[in-house]
Amino acid sequence: MEALNQSVKSMHGSRAVVPGIAYKKNVDDTGESPEVEVMQLPLEKDTDVQCSEPLFPSAQEYQLALHSIPLSAESLADFDAVLLCADHHGFDYELILKSSAMLIDSRGRLPTSSGVIRT
Repeated sequence: MEALNQSVKSMHGSRAVVPGIAYKKNVDDTGESPEVEVMQLPLEKDTDVQCSEPLFPSAQEYQLALHSIPLSAESLADFDAVLLCADHHGFDYELILKSSAMLIDSRGRLPTSSGVIRT
């Protein structure tokens, strides 16, 4: 929310994607995943939130019906913010870095010198 506000964007009407909603790196379990909870506030503020989780195509957690979308240069360009939550080996981090308008890295996976916001 702070990153969008600093970019003079409202959460209302924004689009965000969360790569990696599994409980932890390279594990196909969303049980008690904090990433799913992170998605709830933007959804409550009318943000279009999608997820990309290569370890499973869909999940029903916390009353959210989650369907994983593939990450590509085109799909990433459609989002106002990308929140990297689980740093799975299967992600193309160079693609994510190049194609994201705003990238928030909660795992410290990417260099901050590239304009990445760390949380």
